[in-house]
Amino acid sequence: MGATAVYAAENTKIDVYFKNLRYMFDGVEKKPSGSKGFIYDGTTYVPLRFIGEALGKEVSWQSETETVWIGQQPKQESLATKDSNGTSLTDLSVSKQDEASSLAINSWNAGGYNTAKSKTFTINGKSYTTGLGLYLHNNPYPPYYRIGGTATFNISGKYTRLTGLVGAAESTLSGTAEGTLKIIGDGKELLVISGIFADQAPKQVDVDLTGVQELKINFNSNRKSLINMIFADPQLTAAKTTVTTNLPATAPSDVSIVTRNRTAEYVAIKNTSQKTIDLKGWRVLSTNGQEAYTFKDNITLGPDSYIFLTSGSDGAIGRTSDFREYARSFVWSTNEIWSDQSEDTAQLYDAAGKLISEYK
Repeated sequence: MGATAVYAAENTKIDVYFKNLRYMFDGVEKKPSGSKGFIYDGTTYVPLRFIGEALGKEVSWQSETETVWIGQQPKQESLATKDSNGTSLTDLSVSKQDEASSLAINSWNAGGYNTAKSKTFTINGKSYTTGLGLYLHNNPYPPYYRIGGTATFNISGKYTRLTGLVGAAESTLSGTAEGTLKIIGDGKELLVISGIFADQAPKQVDVDLTGVQELKINFNSNRKSLINMIFADPQLTAAKTTVTTNLPATAPSDVSIVTRNRTAEYVAIKNTSQKTIDLKGWRVLSTNGQEAYTFKDNITLGPDSYIFLTSGSDGAIGRTSDFREYARSFVWSTNEIWSDQSEDTAQLYDAAGKLISEYK
């Protein structure tokens, strides 16, 4: 036991006695990792965060109101929800693909592994009660390195706008990766936000969704370290009438282009079916330069597997295989294929010449 001086409100000096207290929870002893309990004026005081978390409660500090929250905070009403047409994206059903299989919804407690310091979604010191969170590792399952994780929502032309904030949570481990968020509507990139880091203020998201049937939110990073990405307070503005004029040009297919990266110069093709597809005679086309890659051999694409076509610097490396038959790479060209300055759609055609999928 040791004595020390502590300053209370209005600079009042008090003497307290720290003790090595034992903490028993239903007969099981747990030990705090930091602060000790102390005694003052006959009353025993214990570390609040340790007690709360030992009981399974999230403990957080709200600096704006100087309030300690134990457990769930009441849902804060955003500007969008004040509008009768506002809907939180997290209220909709979601399909989680690839690395997003561990997607967290509304808090880190509702998802897979992560290294966020607070289980409440927090960006640059501010907490949010709604959002999507995804932990991205520097050494993921090989296909995910390029494609990341995607959350898909069928919105059926019911909404005209998506707003929110994107950032990253402070990590319990060293994390310096740069995150990228893509908003994709009916196979077209509507917004790409890069330069997302854990020590920065969040970036604004504001996207026109008029006529969009299928909305995808894609999370990825440069894999230089780890990152806990957050798309906070995602709000949808409802359309006055459902718009169905901008239907996808191609019907949904089991084989599709899931991403095209103009800067890193690659296209990713995925087979989402439970059958093996022979790609002989299939081709991928860059609409801007009218350059095409044709699968001339019997290349099979198994269930839940990927093929990457590389070009530019990746193509110059000449690597033709990444991870067994689940994620193979083929060199399209050592030259750059994709235009960074103008629209350049990636199209996938089957052996009969039918347009199967496109990514704009």
